[in-house]
Amino acid sequence: MSSHPLPTSTRPPTTPSRSPSPSPPNACNRSTPSVSSRPFPNGLKPASARPYREGEGIRAGKTPDTPRVPQYLPDHEVVRSDLLDYANEIEWFDRHLGLMLAALERSSELANTLVVVTSDNGMPFPRVKGQMYEQDFNLPMAICWPDTMTGSRYSDDLVSFIDLAPTFLEAAGLPRHEQMEGASLVSLLTSTASGLIDPSRDRVYLGRECHDLGRENDVGYPVRCVRTPDYLYVRNFHPERWPAGNPQTGFTNVDDSPTKSLVLDLYYRRRDDTYFDLAFAKRPSQELYAIRTDPECMTNLAADPDFAEVRARLWADLEGTLKRTGDPRIEGRGDIFDSYPFVGPDRHAWARYLDGTFEGTSFPEERP
Repeated sequence: MSSHPLPTSTRPPTTPSRSPSPSPPNACNRSTPSVSSRPFPNGLKPASARPYREGEGIRAGKTPDTPRVPQYLPDHEVVRSDLLDYANEIEWFDRHLGLMLAALERSSELANTLVVVTSDNGMPFPRVKGQMYEQDFNLPMAICWPDTMTGSRYSDDLVSFIDLAPTFLEAAGLPRHEQMEGASLVSLLTSTASGLIDPSRDRVYLGRECHDLGRENDVGYPVRCVRTPDYLYVRNFHPERWPAGNPQTGFTNVDDSPTKSLVLDLYYRRRDDTYFDLAFAKRPSQELYAIRTDPECMTNLAADPDFAEVRARLWADLEGTLKRTGDPRIEGRGDIFDSYPFVGPDRHAWARYLDGTFEGTSFPEERP
């Protein structure tokens, strides 16, 4: 990575000029971000969106040298503490899960209950939650159904959330609806094998549209992916847009956190773009990662001629699936996704940024 800013088509300027009018699409012409006065590296310490207390992991007895910091985050004490806080919350969840299972057992319902434990996204850190990389959708999934399945097994089959509805229907003795694309997991659950159980489960398809507000005009960042045992292929349909939200609104598609603040501080104040580029900068239209050797998606192989055949084959497969399922994005009707009204809180919407009522996230740029 270079140590100087790229053009605004890829990355926001670290010392942008002021402008009294809204910026043109995908440009950034506001001043450098403001910070609060609480102590933090270089004086930065914005309010955190974490629903748990900062430093809780260390207070619970965890040590900063315990976590393995992923390559796409800086190996810094702030990040390590943030990871420990997250680990502490996972343990808190595990404790309550145990209480729920114990309650089912006391009521004599556990043996006949199909219990699925999973997550809706990856950890709430830059380049993970809401972003279309392996760490966001390679999620934990633990299932028990004591009267029906044998436990203490694992499956390497590629499965998706769309498989859950057909699973529940089959478990209840009901047929799968004809419009459901997913396939029931019951055959995997009732098997006695581990590892790769059903060789036909060799790929899953993933997509993203409008995931949050704060991008210019509050449009989404459309992405479609296919993941096989060996590769992840990513198609970014609007690479001119900011994938994690606009710089002016503080990259709202990434939860506020000490880690996010550190990455932005490194970029804006210390001119270190390494981790900013990985989490916030604009992305090419095609990405390709060799998952077995690069599970953190650090090396994009899409432009590598040695992988041209792989890229073409995966795009043909993904494109064919999108056409078969009538995806508006591949049929030229993708704008329909941006026409749906947003019904959640709009405190960090683009319109609120323009009218001066925006409730900022970490490191938003100052209005002139």
